[in-house]
Amino acid sequence: MLLTMSFLFWLLLIFVDVDVVRDGGVGLEDCTETRCSNEGPAIRFPFRLKGRQPVHCGYQGFDLSCTNDNWTLLEMPSSSELLVREINYTSQLIKAYPEFDCLDREIFYYGSSSTFKYVGNASLFSCPLSTVRYQYMYHSSRLSRLSPCHGNPGNQIYAFLDLIGSIGYIPLMSCTKVHDYKFALAHTPDHLFPFMFLHWSIPSCQHCEEKGKLCQLKNEFTNQTDP
Repeated sequence: MLLTMSFLFWLLLIFVDVDVVRDGGVGLEDCTETRCSNEGPAIRFPFRLKGRQPVHCGYQGFDLSCTNDNWTLLEMPSSSELLVREINYTSQLIKAYPEFDCLDREIFYYGSSSTFKYVGNASLFSCPLSTVRYQYMYHSSRLSRLSPCHGNPGNQIYAFLDLIGSIGYIPLMSCTKVHDYKFALAHTPDHLFPFMFLHWSIPSCQHCEEKGKLCQLKNEFTNQTDP
């Protein structure tokens, strides 16, 4: 009887220890690559899929979710949303387009706290409300409002994305240019209308990807990465 109780005691300790390890986030068996659909982009570190993967599977600001139609959705800090079509983990680029024609304005400013930066040329304009501009945005991704996109009765900031063609026929009457932006990479992709490209620099996992290795958090409580 005493031997049986001793055995059960040690068995209980083993189970508790395993639970602590899993809760601590050091186990990566629940961080395997996943997708929202067969056609959707592969999701792995630094991204994670909310609702399916624990917090330690991704990096802060890289949370993705699946829409009801199984699209891959990235929500920006400003609450603007991007539908992600591709993720290139070697060049650290995402190919996406905005939902509801609203973009995070921080992606167009150097030195901002935004995790992602727009790749390419863009001009920002301050414009009064206009039905013509609204109708144009509905049919084109070259002109987008910048957050906050709602509840602003005054002038709204718009981003003209220099994807193709000329700015000449864009409805920018009564608008004032407030900012020019340009960001290029060594291999800046050709912008395939209506998509846009965003780049992230931190965390940098390019050296891991180029060697065919996986990138992950060195420690759950730090922001460092390690192959």
